[in-house]
Amino acid sequence: MSGRPRPAERRFWELVNGPWCDPRLDPYDDCWMWMGGRSPARRPKSQPNHKPYKQYGRFHWPLPGFPKHLINAARAALILTVGPPPDGDDLSPTYVAGHRCDTSLCAHPGHLDWQTQQQNTFKSTGAVRA
Repeated sequence: MSGRPRPAERRFWELVNGPWCDPRLDPYDDCWMWMGGRSPARRPKSQPNHKPYKQYGRFHWPLPGFPKHLINAARAALILTVGPPPDGDDLSPTYVAGHRCDTSLCAHPGHLDWQTQQQNTFKSTGAVRA
C-alpha cells in the first residue's frame, strides 16, 4: 500500500455489493447492499416494544479538519451520485436520504432520494410508500 489515502468515492464503492461484485444482481431493480460499518437506528421512546432495530450503514466522510466524520452510507451514495441535498449542505440535518425500497442497508442511488425529515418520518410510519 502506498500510504496515500484513497479518495472517498473509491473507498465508498468498494464497500457496496453492487452488480460489479455480483453479476446476478439486476443493476436497476435489486438493492446494492452496504457491506461496511453499521449502526442501529434508535428505537422510538414512545414504543418500548417496537420491532427490532434496523441497521444503517456508516461511512467516514472527509471534511476539512475532520478526516473521519461518520455519515449515513445512503447519504454518501446520494452525495456521490446525485449531488448534495437541495439546500447545498452535505451535512444538513434538514434533508435525509430516504429509502424507497425500505431496505435500510441499500446504497443503490436509484432507490434513494432526498427527503425532509418530516417526509421520511411520514413515509416510515407506513402512511405512504412511493
